[in-house]
Amino acid sequence: MSIRPILIAPDPRLTRHSAPITPDDGTLPALIRDLTETLRHTDNGIGLSAPQIGINKRIFAVQIDSAMCPIDPYIVINPVILSVSTEVDEDNEGCLSLPTYYENVTRPRHIQLRYQDSQFTTQTCAASGLIARCYQHEIDHLNGVLFIDYLSPLKKRMALRKCAKIKKKQDRLP
Repeated sequence: MSIRPILIAPDPRLTRHSAPITPDDGTLPALIRDLTETLRHTDNGIGLSAPQIGINKRIFAVQIDSAMCPIDPYIVINPVILSVSTEVDEDNEGCLSLPTYYENVTRPRHIQLRYQDSQFTTQTCAASGLIARCYQHEIDHLNGVLFIDYLSPLKKRMALRKCAKIKKKQDRLP
């Protein structure tokens, strides 16, 4: 198995902008395997980006029971949001890199996305609701943004302190 440890905020690697992937990237098959296996073994994750496992590349996996994700998990490479709706939704978000912390975040309700799939074929899709929120959340990771960056400075500090305590406990485990 290739289950990778998930980085916990405030790890500085989570704030870096990720590099595009090219079709000749020989590490891509292993990276796809690592992302999908790691995501499948989380308790409640619906998305996982490469930066969350310490790889600074523009790829993520999504596992949502939806017609938008016919493969479980679904791989998205080099995503670009082409457009967003003016309609927004506020909903509760969490993150595998911010364990046990959840907060309401406002995001566009609908998006248009262009990306490459696991065969490196360019795709476009329209996404709404939970899948649109998940895509936006994971693309934020690729841009070095965490969902807590949308919160007030006080709430962001509280989240980072909580995560730092969790990370400290994990670091002490054998």
